[in-house]
Formats: sequence, C-alpha cells, structure tokens
Amino acid sequence: MGLEIGGNHMMFDKIVEKRQETDQYKYFTYGDDYYNSRNTEIMERKKKVYLGEELGDVSSPMVAQHTLPSGHLRKIIDQKVLYQLGNGIKFDNDTQKEILNKYFETSFDEFLIDSGLDTSKKAESWAFAFMLDGVLRFTLIPCEQLSPVYDEYGKLSIMVRTYDEFDDKGKEIETMLVYDKQGVTRYQRKKDTSKFTEVRSVGHYTEQDTFDGKPIDNPVQKGFGQVPFIPLFNNRDRHSDLFPVKHFIDVYDIINSDFANNIDDMQDAFYTLKGYSAEPKALIEFMKQLKKIKAVPISEDGDIKVNQLEIPVEARKVFLELLTKDIYSFSMAVDLRGITGGSITNVMIKAMYADLDLKCDQFESELRKYINSIIDFINKVTSQQLDKKYNFLRSMIINDNERIDGIVKLAGIISQETQRELLPYEIDMKEEDKRLEKENTGVNLGDGVVNQG
Repeated sequence: MGLEIGGNHMMFDKIVEKRQETDQYKYFTYGDDYYNSRNTEIMERKKKVYLGEELGDVSSPMVAQHTLPSGHLRKIIDQKVLYQLGNGIKFDNDTQKEILNKYFETSFDEFLIDSGLDTSKKAESWAFAFMLDGVLRFTLIPCEQLSPVYDEYGKLSIMVRTYDEFDDKGKEIETMLVYDKQGVTRYQRKKDTSKFTEVRSVGHYTEQDTFDGKPIDNPVQKGFGQVPFIPLFNNRDRHSDLFPVKHFIDVYDIINSDFANNIDDMQDAFYTLKGYSAEPKALIEFMKQLKKIKAVPISEDGDIKVNQLEIPVEARKVFLELLTKDIYSFSMAVDLRGITGGSITNVMIKAMYADLDLKCDQFESELRKYINSIIDFINKVTSQQLDKKYNFLRSMIINDNERIDGIVKLAGIISQETQRELLPYEIDMKEEDKRLEKENTGVNLGDGVVNQG
C-alpha cells in the first residue's frame, strides 16, 4: 500500500528538518521546561566576571551561580485549563459522555484536560486515532515528534512522525512513520547512517473476518480515509501561553538569581587594595586566598579596606512586583493574590476574570473544533451517531456569602426548591427533605422523638 502523495524518504526527512528549524519548534521544549520550572534562560545562564582587557569576561568558579527559575507558567496554564475544563463538558444527551469514554484510556474529560495542558505549553496538541483489538482508541502524540503537511486548501494531507527506539539487538535507531489518508509507511535508520530505509507500508489497521471466534480469511489492510491525527491549537495565532511572557519571566528569574548570587558572594562589599599588584592574575589569587583562608599577604606599606554597599532590597522588591503584574497582565491570567478575605464582591471577581474569559473564549473556539473533529471521526469509523450539542462549565471563584445573601433576598419571588438549587454547595435534596421533615415534626431527645402537635 503506497502513499497517495508521491515522495521518498529524502523528501520527508527535509520536511522534518524544516519543522525543527522553526522558532515554533523551539517553543515546544521551552513550554515543557518553563511549565516544570526548568526555565531555559536562567538554567543555561553563567555569571561572568570581568578580568581586564587581557582576559575579558570569563566564567569563574569563585562566584556563585545560583539559578532560581520561577513557576509562573504552571500557575498561568493550570488556571486557564482548569477554569475552562475542570468541571468537564456537559452534553445535552446524558448518555453520550459514557459512550465517548470508551474510546479513551481514562475518560473523555481527562483526555481534554491533557490536550489542553499540552497545547497551552506548546501551542498545539495532536490526538492520534488507532485501532486496538478492533476498538477505535485515541491517544496524544508529542507535537515535537510530528511534522504536518497541508494541501492547498489547508487540510492535513500527510503527517510525518519521528522518534528514537531500540532494535532487537539493543541498538538505538531512528524511526520515521509517514501517514496519509489510506495507510502508513515505516522508515528506519541507524544513528551512524544518514539514509532511511523503507521497512514496510501498511494500512492504518487490519480487518479480520471471523466465524465462531476463529479467523476465516486473511487480514485485510484498511485505511480511515483521512490522516488519523486531529489538532488542537491554543489560539488563532497558534502561540503558546509562554510566548507573550517569556522575556518577562526571564528578567524575573535573572533578578531573583542575581540577588541570591550577590548575597552569597558578598558583593555588597568591595576591597580597596594598597601595595597590591593590579594584574588580573594577582587579583584572582587575592580572591582565592580570601575565600579559602580568610587572609591575604600584603607588602610592608600595603593596606586593605573593606567598603560596604547597600543592597537595594526595596527597589528589587518593587521591580519584581511590577514584573509579576506584567506577567499576569500579558498572559491574561488572574493574580489570585488579589482575591483575599471576604470583603471582595463577586462583581470585583468577575472584573478580575475579564481577561481570562477573553483568552478562554479563543481557547473554547479551538476546543470546539477539536471535539467536533473527534466526534466526526468516531461517527465515520464506527456505527455511532453522536451529536455535537454540549456546553463548557467554567469554574470561577465566587464569594459564597454574597451569593447566599442574594438567594435569600429572592424569597417570595422564586420557589424554595429553586433557591436550594442555586446554593453554591453540593446537597442531597432528598436527604435534606427528610431532615427538614424531622425537624418540623419533632425534637430529638436522645434516642427518642417528642412530637410537637
């Protein structure tokens, strides 16, 4: 079974190379690193010291090299994804969620959360459809393994997937899978070679007729009729949540780390040396002896004076606070530090969530395309006739006391049953009715009840 669109492994290899050279591809790694507090910029930064024109700026083991990566991105992404998807999605047809769940390893809602986290970190996420024991299933494939090719109408026509694995002899090899609408071709190459070799070309899955549980014909290679990958993009611009705030986070990390370095190196003090060579090598030796033995030799008429510098603690504190505000502002996230105590009203909370709502509106638009494409795929491949009528249940922090006061004021305007349904708590209504009836008809006295009428 050959590919519908002509080409050889050299062409597909070039597609992968071109993809990996893009700035977007770099952000795949950045997204994972910054989400897990391995912020690339600060982790790779080496503090240097200036040792004169002869030596210039050099890294020195004599200075502290603290790296303090912040965790801003995790908070920003988790907040958005759980706000949009934390309560799951609600289908008009209550049984549809149960049907969908069987196509995913855990559940459909959890699959959406994983997809949302991936695309928020990396700008895109890809659901892969496959057959397992005759049942359609979906899983996520890391986007850094994938190189999509689109036709002139913007539809996915080929997907190239590359990853490393080990052969039967334990040697590492690179595998390249090329998917089209009807099947997949596998190529492999050893790490010390430059050319891929075609291994086999097959359908997306095999179909086997059986009778009484036993196969009666040879397996038939089948194709889905479309490339079995479905994308979820983070927004219309296809940018990650890191993209607009990366440089702000980097500056935050540098300031925080350098503050720790300055304290560790005691750079709040500098030394005035009299009768000591000004050669860079001599100054290096001076610092080594000062660090190791807390003493240095000086000439008969020499002298050393220690001059103190004030650390600008307040200026650093103010600047970090301004950076934090910028990070939350430009990421369109909510700084939850502003929601404290019981005095803040729900109107104020909604105003604080305004930017996050705008961001999630774009995110929701992309989610609907993603969910609808998955449902269409299921309906096409299986006998299901699932509909696309559903709603998202965003979860906003609210002031419960204010909400309850508002519900109480509706007494006489709406029924008591509706009032109870509006309460911001999970209540078993049937059990509550029993308790109310018990309270209204008797007083509990130890093991007995005394009727009141």
